[in-house]
Amino acid sequence: MHLISRLRDDADLRYICKEPPTGKRGRPRKYSGKINIIDIDKDYFTLISQDEESTVYAAVVYSKALRRNVKLVHVTYPKANGKDSCKLYFSTDVSENKLHFQFNASLTSINIAKVVHWLNLPREERKAFSMSDIKTMNHNTLLLARFIDVFGICPDSIKNQSFSKNSYYTALLPLKSLTNY
Repeated sequence: MHLISRLRDDADLRYICKEPPTGKRGRPRKYSGKINIIDIDKDYFTLISQDEESTVYAAVVYSKALRRNVKLVHVTYPKANGKDSCKLYFSTDVSENKLHFQFNASLTSINIAKVVHWLNLPREERKAFSMSDIKTMNHNTLLLARFIDVFGICPDSIKNQSFSKNSYYTALLPLKSLTNY
């Protein structure tokens, strides 16, 4: 089973040494240096795509935290203030064919979230996009729907409606069935 996820911005990553062994005594070098996330070695990384929204580079590197080689995707997003924001995505499966679909799917999901978030708003009202805010909003919506479903609450009822004793016990029936488990 392989993992595809996002790394922290301060992840300890190292370039894998591609130089042939020198013939000297001792073990050949495994790593040729630490990766500076802000200034990656463009000779080592391969350019995957570049447009006005993002620049994507990929390479196989060593992750110290995972203690293994990973396929790293370095995505740079330009900001309005002139600085760039870098995000690191990785996969423990280093085979090339499977990863293109996964990276495209994850980046497409971010773009779809942007469209759904901004499509209803006029251009003047659009603020900065935060995937974390969208994720939190969708999680809270699903959690609220789950509460309404499990507790048998009618979401269309008047807020301060007084319940009779029988309707109160009827509303608690789903709770009693949950406590039996």
